Amino acid sequence: MACTQSPRWKGTDRRKIIHSMCIYMMFLILGWTSGLFGPSFVDLLLIADVSLKLGSWISALYFVGYAVGCVTGGVLYDRIDRNCLYAAGIFLVGILIAVIPCCFIFALMVLAHFLEGFSSGVVDTVGNAELINIWRENSMMFFMSELCYTVGLFLAPMVVAPFVSDDAIHQQLRNGTELNNDTLHPILSNITIPSNIALHGNLTRQNESHAFVSRLFIPYFISAALAILISLPFVIKFVLIYVKTQQRRGEITVASKESKEEDETKGRQLPTKLKFISLVLFNTMVFVGLLLCESSTSFIAVYTVEQMGFTPAKGALVNAVANVCGIVAILVAMFASSLNILVFLGIHTVGMLAGLVGLLFSSLAKTYIGIWFSSAVVGYFRSMIFSFIFTWTNNYITPTTGKVSSLFMMSSCTGAAVGPILLGWLMEEYTYLWFCYLLTIFGVVQLLLYIIGIVLTKYVTSVYGKTYKNVGLDATSIPERLNQVTDVVELK
Repeated sequence: MACTQSPRWKGTDRRKIIHSMCIYMMFLILGWTSGLFGPSFVDLLLIADVSLKLGSWISALYFVGYAVGCVTGGVLYDRIDRNCLYAAGIFLVGILIAVIPCCFIFALMVLAHFLEGFSSGVVDTVGNAELINIWRENSMMFFMSELCYTVGLFLAPMVVAPFVSDDAIHQQLRNGTELNNDTLHPILSNITIPSNIALHGNLTRQNESHAFVSRLFIPYFISAALAILISLPFVIKFVLIYVKTQQRRGEITVASKESKEEDETKGRQLPTKLKFISLVLFNTMVFVGLLLCESSTSFIAVYTVEQMGFTPAKGALVNAVANVCGIVAILVAMFASSLNILVFLGIHTVGMLAGLVGLLFSSLAKTYIGIWFSSAVVGYFRSMIFSFIFTWTNNYITPTTGKVSSLFMMSSCTGAAVGPILLGWLMEEYTYLWFCYLLTIFGVVQLLLYIIGIVLTKYVTSVYGKTYKNVGLDATSIPERLNQVTDVVELK
């Protein structure tokens, strides 16, 4: 039996691994482009010539576009070839990334980020759904996508840091004084720029006595090239599959849908009322968790620069340190699978709250080493929140069908959009310390939601049992599952 399955297993495994690797690279560039925003946020405000309060709408509209993209991705998932969606989405992300540093009009800046969020939301939703369909019971393969995303978050600030504006420029712009040529980029220091001309990411403002020169277009153009490069394998795969399966696509689509429907009916179902209450609770946890994650990621650089007096380069480095700690957390989660998912999430919830409290007290005491350490702690424990809650729901509450996944994505996007708006308004109107105050408050809320979720889960499992009789997978389950997929593919 094992001998007869071995060739098919190896062939199927090879195809799925290669396809999954392409999707992982897609998540890498999604994390990369998301990681560009935090350390470059100050420069983006200066390029668009807006305040922090107004500039917070850049991030908010990005996540609004992301939410719309998630819905669109769910609608198009079974209607358009996924390789086509991946290729078009990532290619469009690359084009928009290249355009952003040249958006000197605020409306264009917001529009570009909205469309970038839309494209990212489409491919994110489709990619997650396909990975779950392929490796549903193998959590390590699912966590791999988050690892790649976080690696991108880590690498992007390191690339941006050398090109953010010098602290001297930021300080003179805040004080409203004229910039000296010595503060500009060496190549541009001997060039006189008229007050009504802007070239290649260089902003000069009318009716003001100073000029701002940004080199942000350099890392953004690099990122755009990477995104376009990663879209090419999907273009090639789409063309090859289209040529080979044009006449048999109808048969494959019908068989795929039937297999998917059978797969989604597995697992016990809760009463409607209890399922509704459970989904409201867990989607609220996702909302608060992503609010904490995205707000800390987007504003930590601004906070350290404006409140603590860090240079923009150091602010970007703080963000990078937090992101690399997130990578370590994902690696630990991938290889420490023996630890219960509920315990894992509890440790991360308490740890993140402890880091936020430490960040608050370090800010009040002006302890810079405390800022670095607390930011690293927050970066470690804020990672994996979405994946942990998603897995928790699938294992103990209800099967994560397409509709449930769509709800989770919408909650995450809403939290990521609301957080920057609220935080930007509080920091602009009152004090930058509201960065710590607000996140600490929501950290406490997340802990309370986690405790309620534990109580609810104990009740559900004691009365109805777990979602699946065997949450784990034995050694032969993956080959059998992949062989079923191969039967569908072999229709052609």
